[in-house]
Amino acid sequence: MMTTEEALREYLVERGLVEKSTPREELYRSNWVKVPMWGYFVPVFPIYGFKKSLMVHDIHHVVSGYDTDWRGELEIAAWELSSGGCGWYLLYWIDRMVFMSLGLLFCPKRTLRAFGRGRAHRNSFDRDPEDLLASDFAELKRRSLRIAG
Repeated sequence: MMTTEEALREYLVERGLVEKSTPREELYRSNWVKVPMWGYFVPVFPIYGFKKSLMVHDIHHVVSGYDTDWRGELEIAAWELSSGGCGWYLLYWIDRMVFMSLGLLFCPKRTLRAFGRGRAHRNSFDRDPEDLLASDFAELKRRSLRIAG
């Protein structure tokens, strides 16, 4: 059994966002989202009040398969909104609507496809991030990608 935490770490390492040896408590310690640019990690977005939602969002990347490049971020915003919304994370609702709007502007076909795909899925904003990390990743993926009904 692979835990969701192990799958998330593997995903983040593969994309060069963290090193394999990064302790768990360091993964979401920063108050900024940092993206790799020109060989450096550049802070681009403050995440005060977003840490729990960001953790769930990152798990959604692993579950859904959307990448962490700019197109993937626009797609996953549409997927998250249509697969159940953002629960009690009010700031994240606003963030996701802004990102989906940008997706409709810059890559409308991909954004609409992601929105349609999300309608048949179920995201995890209704679950505690710590419980998600400890869960069986295969079971979480089955739960998330099942046809909603």
